[in-house]
Amino acid sequence: MRLRTCSKSATVPIFANETDHVALLDFKNGITQDPLQIMSSWNDSVHFCNWIGVTCSPSNKTVMVLNLAAKRLAGSISPSIGNLTYLTGINLRSNSFFGEIPQEFGRLQRLQHLNLAWNYFGGKLPTNLSYCTQLRVLDVAHNDLTGNIPDNLSSLSKLVHLILTANNLTGNIPAWIGNFSSLYLLNLGRNNLQGNIPSELGRLSSLGFFQLSVNNLSGTIPLLIYNISTIKLFSVTQNRLHGNLPPDVGLTLQNLQKFYGANNSFTGTIPVSLSNASQLLGLDFAQNSLTGTVPQNLARVLGLGQNNFGGVLPNSTANLSTQLNILSMSGNMIHGSIPVGIGNLVNLYLLGLEANYLGGPLPDALGKLQNLEGLYLQVNKFSGPIPSSLGNSTTLTRLSMSINRFEGVIPPNLGNCQNLLELDLFCNNLTGTIPKQGEVPSEGIFANASKISIFGNDKLCGGVQELHLPTCSRKNPHSSRTLLALKVFMCNGSLDQWLHPKNDEQHQSKRLSFIQRLNIAIDVANALEYLHHHCQNPIVHCDLKPSNVLLDKDMVAHVGDFGLAKFLFEASNNPSKTQTLSIGLKGSIGPIDEMFKDGLSIHKFTAMALPEHVMDIVDLFIFFEEDKEDDDDDERNEDDIEDRAIIEEDDPHVNVSRGVKDCLMSVFQIGLSCSTTSLDERMPANVIVNEMNLIRDTFLKFKEETEEE
Repeated sequence: MRLRTCSKSATVPIFANETDHVALLDFKNGITQDPLQIMSSWNDSVHFCNWIGVTCSPSNKTVMVLNLAAKRLAGSISPSIGNLTYLTGINLRSNSFFGEIPQEFGRLQRLQHLNLAWNYFGGKLPTNLSYCTQLRVLDVAHNDLTGNIPDNLSSLSKLVHLILTANNLTGNIPAWIGNFSSLYLLNLGRNNLQGNIPSELGRLSSLGFFQLSVNNLSGTIPLLIYNISTIKLFSVTQNRLHGNLPPDVGLTLQNLQKFYGANNSFTGTIPVSLSNASQLLGLDFAQNSLTGTVPQNLARVLGLGQNNFGGVLPNSTANLSTQLNILSMSGNMIHGSIPVGIGNLVNLYLLGLEANYLGGPLPDALGKLQNLEGLYLQVNKFSGPIPSSLGNSTTLTRLSMSINRFEGVIPPNLGNCQNLLELDLFCNNLTGTIPKQGEVPSEGIFANASKISIFGNDKLCGGVQELHLPTCSRKNPHSSRTLLALKVFMCNGSLDQWLHPKNDEQHQSKRLSFIQRLNIAIDVANALEYLHHHCQNPIVHCDLKPSNVLLDKDMVAHVGDFGLAKFLFEASNNPSKTQTLSIGLKGSIGPIDEMFKDGLSIHKFTAMALPEHVMDIVDLFIFFEEDKEDDDDDERNEDDIEDRAIIEEDDPHVNVSRGVKDCLMSVFQIGLSCSTTSLDERMPANVIVNEMNLIRDTFLKFKEETEEE
């Protein structure tokens, strides 16, 4: 009997701290999804100190650290978490926890590190966190937290990292943050904070990272903040700030590495003293009202697009730092030509000079930029031939030269740029022979039929099978039949010109039929799906509107104007969670009809019309145009069409069948999904493409069956 008891006690662990044990089990019970089976180790076959993610004190076996970062867990946090009173660190980053952050966290008075970033926590920041006075790190970034930053948190005077970015926090930035003398990282970006930046923040003498971008902050930046010499990153991008940059900012911020203030209302000149900031890697003050000239030797990343610099692009541009990686000066009313010395900037991987008044021929020196990945020269007045030296920039992935005055042939050695993802040459005067005597290559970008456009070039041959081009003749590769006239442009203008024709436009008597509109929508969906899911870094267009949808001679739609496009670096760098970025466009005024003045939106208007009143929100001319196309094909006379239109004017629904209504319903349902307020409920781009193709197939099948009858 005694031996049996000893044997049993040897296999059953003795829990030194039953309170911690029960608290962990309560935490486990709150887990609703566990695809990696992490919680399967949380059982009584081993001591809880050996459970995955749990670290205990060697002496008294109490839980000190709970680290379950990036374990793909979902669920809510039990209030019992407050019973783990010896916890010094909690890391639940990059999971799918939801619900409110329990007030019971306030009982963890030994807690030094709390990381709940990249989850779905909602509600307000718990005020009881004020009792965690030993906290060094508080990171709740990328959640759905709301409300003000509680004044109770002023007791967290030992904070080194305060990271509240990417939530829905409102109110003002508390002045008491200026009392956190040890604070090194302050990140309050991507919220809805408003008001002025408190001058008390100028007391943060240890601050290294100052990040307040994408809020609604106004006023000027307190001069005291410019005197914090320890700052490495200074970002106030996309607010409503104004004022001049201090002339000595390059001297006072002597450790500055990244200086970002784009999308504000800053005025004055760029301080010459920034040339003395020897560690400066990135400078971006695009979309402000800055004037004057650009100081030399500024940074590796120079973003000054959409200001009012004007003037000539100086030859001294070639004297910028050879370590410069990005030079973006789009939309600045700059004229003149590109300096020959541009080839000295050998480390450039992005050159953006689009939407200026630059002209003249392109210098051959562009071919020296052998690290160049993106070259954006569209919407200028460049002329002459496209330099063959561009074929030396074999790292190019995007080359945009549209809406200029280039002439001559497309250089054959552009074929050396095997990494090209986008080649944009429309609206120029290019002529001559297509490289390889009219044969489309089948390697590199040309291997994927979905990534290239060959519209308007009816005599092309070869290429991959999916392009459905004829086989190239091998008998006489130099035959005159291989000489083609090539002009790359969108000969049917923009979608806006078709939807809203002016009196003097050629399309005023022509309307788009239902199937044409459906095809255009599918073309646009395909473009967005590619940008969102098939680029190295996902791209959000940010300015999708009818005037930016261009139609070629076959009425195939192409998305243009990427001037406001954004790269989503965070989404690609964190595979555990894809964060959708929703950006409100400045200048968008919405519908102006009287019916929309009392809070009614187009989204609500459409939702209320479905399903019974779907025909009340449709432009019925699309069905007249559908009939016209059929009648033209059958060579029927116009009197029949007019008679039918008169009949349908009395009862506009008479000729619209249930099948067509179902297709319309499906299209509007997709539109509602794409415009819902909750980002998580929006339909992904790849699903949209599949659904829209299915709707088109259904419509065409129904139309075919109807015609047979």
